[in-house]
Amino acid sequence: MIVTDRLTPQVFRLPIEKIRAGYKSDIYFARTKLILERDARHDRVTMQIFQKHPDAVIVGTDQTLAILHVGAGRYRDRALAQTLFERYLAAEKRLYAAWLALPQLDWSRYEPVAREVFEISRELASLWEPAWHELEVTSLYDGESATPFEPVMHIEGEYAAFAHLETLYLGALSEGTRVATNTRDVVQAANGKPVIMFGARHQTHEAQAGSGYAA
Repeated sequence: MIVTDRLTPQVFRLPIEKIRAGYKSDIYFARTKLILERDARHDRVTMQIFQKHPDAVIVGTDQTLAILHVGAGRYRDRALAQTLFERYLAAEKRLYAAWLALPQLDWSRYEPVAREVFEISRELASLWEPAWHELEVTSLYDGESATPFEPVMHIEGEYAAFAHLETLYLGALSEGTRVATNTRDVVQAANGKPVIMFGARHQTHEAQAGSGYAA
């Protein structure tokens, strides 16, 4: 089934602070962004994304667009943003510890920790200069098929604005496409017999919703 109604970024509950900091990316992509910004390089590129398998069912385009929407851009003050992000990670860890202490922990002890996470997130957001509107993106829809080396998506824009996102969007497309293509193949092999997906027992819980959607 081809899904032409795009899923919006809030559907994916993305860890925005970690995405923008490059915390979820391969280190060389985060360093590439750092070097380009440090040297004031504004090179524009066209990134072409493709796959190599015959007749693959593409899924992950909406999540990729969401990642680009929230993650493309730059911090006005990178040094300050890095300091704030380190504080954010420490505060987040304290917040997780507070959750584990519920219900014994009361609001008077929980509120300062939650407020700290919010305030740091807000300060990081105030430093962020989004670049989503500066990108030109063309893409297939989730559920469309692609032949080997057929372009699935083109991303055109200043490379420094989205260099740190490649790990994330390739992961989203690879995982979604793998599950969707395998599911299609199983349904075809079943030749009309009911097929039930039990993929959740083979994945971490964070991947369950995305794999269910892809299937």
